[in-house]
Amino acid sequence: MTTIFIYAILPFSSLLLSGCGDPCRSEIDQKVLELAATEPGAQKLPSGLIYLELKPGLGPSPGPNDKVHVRYTGMLTDSTVFDYTVKYRSPRRIALQNAIPGWIEGLQKMNYGAKAKLTIPPHLAYGKRGKKFSIPSCAILIFEIELLGIEKSILDEAEQS
Repeated sequence: MTTIFIYAILPFSSLLLSGCGDPCRSEIDQKVLELAATEPGAQKLPSGLIYLELKPGLGPSPGPNDKVHVRYTGMLTDSTVFDYTVKYRSPRRIALQNAIPGWIEGLQKMNYGAKAKLTIPPHLAYGKRGKKFSIPSCAILIFEIELLGIEKSILDEAEQS
């Protein structure tokens, strides 16, 4: 009897779930993303990440398993700064594999020495969960990042050989 019920309701389950959509999608957020995508030179990538090169770099690009040395400012759409590195300190060292998906994708587009602005939709950032005390649920994040160093991963070097 249970099996018959499952097969009877299964075709209708997609109809029921289709109304759920993205819990972080709002009209205001879509307008912010559309506006960012219209900035001169901005590229909207298939994932939804908006990449804008502010200063070109000349060196290699990092791979997904590399560690990067960066200076950055992270802001919310209302210009609230939630994280930053300051100019007089050493750059921050981050393993890309531990970063949010928007950083992983965006930094791989950058060359050593480049500076870029990443407008990251919630699904490539912290999504519905946000980040306690600093990033609200469903927040679009805006980062200005300068790529100052790359430590190549043994995994990436092995793939290139």
